[in-house]
Amino acid sequence: MSACHDVHLVLVLVFLNFGEYFAFSLDDYLQVLEKEVNIDFCRSMNRIIFDKTVDDDPETFAFVTKPELKLEVTPERGTCEREGHLGSDSFDNGKSG
Repeated sequence: MSACHDVHLVLVLVFLNFGEYFAFSLDDYLQVLEKEVNIDFCRSMNRIIFDKTVDDDPETFAFVTKPELKLEVTPERGTCEREGHLGSDSFDNGKSG
């Protein structure tokens, strides 16, 4: 997830907890987030179509150099690091982090 996605997620979570103190609505943030997701989807589809077109007809597109594909390793399960949090051992022992 990009840093921009992280910011939107944090803003939505803050709004859910403190929404009555803000002059904007959750719908506003959801619309912005929806637009961002649509842009990412369109960008991905354009990349797939571009790559397929160039690969299917290399003679016509001999002058085209495809950008290098960067593969990111995505963990199966996401985590959030917190300072001072001791992990599940502290929870099991009844201690707070």
